[in-house]
Amino acid sequence: MINTDNKIIAILVVVILAAAGGVTYYVLSQNHDSDYKDGAYQVISRVNTEGSGIYIKSTIVTDSDSNGIPDRNGTDFYSLDGSHVVIAEANKDAWKGLTLGTPGPQSIQHIQMLGIVKDNLGLQFTAVSKKGETDPNKCVYYNDTISSANALNTAGKANIDGGIVWEPQVQVIIADTYQVLCLTNDLFEDHTCCTIIGSYKFLQDNSDVTVRFLAAYKKAVDFINGALEDTSSADYTWLVDLCSAKVPAASTTQAEAALANITYVYADGADGNLDALKTDIANLATSLKALGALTQELKDATALSNKMVNDTYMKQAVSYTYSDSPERNVRVAVIDGDIHQIAIHVAVEKGYFTDNNLTVTVSNGLTAGGPVADAVIRGQADYGFLGAPPATLKTINGQLIKA
Repeated sequence: MINTDNKIIAILVVVILAAAGGVTYYVLSQNHDSDYKDGAYQVISRVNTEGSGIYIKSTIVTDSDSNGIPDRNGTDFYSLDGSHVVIAEANKDAWKGLTLGTPGPQSIQHIQMLGIVKDNLGLQFTAVSKKGETDPNKCVYYNDTISSANALNTAGKANIDGGIVWEPQVQVIIADTYQVLCLTNDLFEDHTCCTIIGSYKFLQDNSDVTVRFLAAYKKAVDFINGALEDTSSADYTWLVDLCSAKVPAASTTQAEAALANITYVYADGADGNLDALKTDIANLATSLKALGALTQELKDATALSNKMVNDTYMKQAVSYTYSDSPERNVRVAVIDGDIHQIAIHVAVEKGYFTDNNLTVTVSNGLTAGGPVADAVIRGQADYGFLGAPPATLKTINGQLIKA
């Protein structure tokens, strides 16, 4: 399934070469551009939109009045504009003084909550370590180590009033003590979430490998969307079982609930373009600047997104047909316990990569987007699955791309 409402990207100058057998490949120049520093990466695919949730301790919710909206001491946590959730300064009293968990300072969820707290509520988003030094009437506090239900248990539920995290961790967390307040789907409809990045140098030197990788990945996304369209099918049962296996803490019921909240995509159009994503990355960079999240100057958000996002490979991947390509090994960094990224596991288990003469090694132990980006930057992974905000933040603050 292609979500044509989603957003973006970019086209670098390419040289068209005729390959043996009449197959046409678009191959980037092998001269590595000086605008891309060592460790730089490009966004080469979408992964999903939506799929995270804000949870709150049930004892904090005083009541839901006649409008059906959860409140705290008489102040609603949000208002509704149709089906769209709106969190604004009028809701400030419901949020102030709470301690919220996020999956890490560079995660999409942390950045989303930073925007809600700072821009929408007009409060400060302050590390919990400063709780005794600040006025709780002016702050929402955060603990940025809560990337899973296990991490929440380690931190202690008495210390965490609520939080924001990806699926299916949301479903696991609300099984006890907490409830869903709202989904990011309700707040930011069709927002850009996870993407695939590739090491710039690796992409330049391995165009054919990247096309084969993305072709297998696309096939996995198509499988997932076909399974989700028929929840009585054997494919759906297989998918739910895989999700539960990859996130052992999640039951079958929790995996099913999580899958219902995620939209799996790979591009912005049937031709593999990422044009809308390009716009999203530019807007995101501007928003990160406004939120004070940047430590380096952002000169031109559009120029950055044009260099950061490259749909050359996906455009070839959507029409790829197998050729007798050499066997290759590739390394992929993913976030543990995040079924936003389940398509990589589907492609491995279904043998889609093997069909394209690729052996894929998937990382273990990464808990957020920042470490995924670091794995690619350090040359420990060729591709990485992470949110657009941490991918953009790392690029700007690390000055990885000159723009």
